[in-house]
Amino acid sequence: MQKLFENWRRLLKEGAPFGAGTNVPTLAGTQGTAKGSSVVTHTANVEPVAGKDSSQAVKAVLERNGQVILLKNDEGWDLPGGHRKEGEDPVTALKREVYEETQMQITDIIEITDITVADENEEPSTEGPGLKITIDNSADKTGEAEGGNKVFFGGKYLKDDVSLSDEHYKYDFFSLEDINEMPDEGKHGLSKEYKQAINAYFEQAQDMPL
Repeated sequence: MQKLFENWRRLLKEGAPFGAGTNVPTLAGTQGTAKGSSVVTHTANVEPVAGKDSSQAVKAVLERNGQVILLKNDEGWDLPGGHRKEGEDPVTALKREVYEETQMQITDIIEITDITVADENEEPSTEGPGLKITIDNSADKTGEAEGGNKVFFGGKYLKDDVSLSDEHYKYDFFSLEDINEMPDEGKHGLSKEYKQAINAYFEQAQDMPL
């Protein structure tokens, strides 16, 4: 009986390290996995906004290293952007519209100098720094106008990885020289209004402190 008891004690003593050896790494491994799974990478979220479109469109001149991104639809080349929702902040609307159309995140957003075009036969006039470049002189201080108007911003795009929505079927990057040489209309053209906005952005960017 004593011998049996001693054998039992010896088995327990020899088994203890084995039990500890199997349990400790298992617990450590479990903790390691749990700790690793808690590390999540988040990207900026640009939520779609429900509501009625306002008469104001926000458009972006997005530039990096002298190259501006343009999007193409059936009418020709276009700037990213779209209609602001009623009650929506213009910059928020711009970020949302650019993301919806291109999946691009933008930064360094600035207001572009006013260029008001009252008539397509008149030369554009510069009225000093401000928010709007509009083709409608009836715009009030809220930015609304009977015929609608466009608000232009400049900014930088962080990456040139673009995923287009169904509003456009092509995109490309152009220098200012290439943009100014484009026709003003047609499927290969860019409107005068957009060219004026792009040129205004480059002029304003030159005057900004680094």
